[in-house]
Amino acid sequence: MKNTFLYLILTLLLITSCGADDTINQECYTCENTLTEYCIAEGADFYTVSVNGGATTNIPLNGQYWSNIKIELENECINGPQIDCFTCNATDTEYCYLPGDDFYTYKVGATSAIQVPLDGQTWAEVRSTLLSDCANG
Repeated sequence: MKNTFLYLILTLLLITSCGADDTINQECYTCENTLTEYCIAEGADFYTVSVNGGATTNIPLNGQYWSNIKIELENECINGPQIDCFTCNATDTEYCYLPGDDFYTYKVGATSAIQVPLDGQTWAEVRSTLLSDCANG
C-alpha cells in the first residue's frame, strides 16, 4: 500500500512537470530587418512565424529539415526588404511596414501588433498622415 501511494505521487509529479513549459526545448531565429520571429519546438513537424510580435502562424516542415529552412530564412533576411518603422512618442505607438505587404502594423507600448489594411493607399501616403497626426497630437 505504501509503495502504491508513493508510485502514485511520483507519477503525478512526472505528469505535471512534463507540460509545464513547452518553450524550454524551442529554437528561435529573428530577422531584425523584418521584425519576424521563426520558432520551432523540439520534435515538431512545423515552425511558427510571428511578425512584429503579432499573431503566430504555423508553417509545416513538409519533410524538410529545420536547419535547411533556417539557412533559407537567414539568406532571405540578409537579402530581403528592410522594414520601415517609426514611433509616435506622444502616444507610444510604433508603426511598421514591410515593402510588398498590403497592410501595416501598429502597437501601443508592449501590446501585440495589429494589422491595418492599406486600402488602396501607398505606405508613403499612410505614413505621411500618421506622422502628421502624431505631430498634431
